[in-house]
Amino acid sequence: MCPKAVDISKRGTQGLRSPMLRGQNELSTQKVNGHEHRMVRFLIHAPDATEVYLAGDFNNWDCHSLGLKRREMGFWITQIKLPPGSYKYKFYVNGKLINRISGAVQVEKIWVQDIAAAKLIPNPFGSADCLLMVK
Repeated sequence: MCPKAVDISKRGTQGLRSPMLRGQNELSTQKVNGHEHRMVRFLIHAPDATEVYLAGDFNNWDCHSLGLKRREMGFWITQIKLPPGSYKYKFYVNGKLINRISGAVQVEKIWVQDIAAAKLIPNPFGSADCLLMVK
């Protein structure tokens, strides 16, 4: 179970975004134990983050098992192998948020949606999860 975190889908992304275009996240097909899997790339722009993780159906929503690697200019990236199917997911980000009105800096853990997601699915927590379709 992940620690309680703010879900910013209710209040905007405040500078956190994913520039990846739809359809560009599936990289290649590989066989794993005789079954086809796709290598899928996840990317988010979070320049003030100190840690970024990926959580979803594919890892039982474990918010610390799939860490993204920081790249240049505040981008974070990871790749995972997934069999065909549909998956709900979100990014779990630990970092600084700056209040645009007061300028105050606050550090918190937040759930962030992927703006490149094909679709958003309402969840029982009053926000929405991203939907990934792997073909």
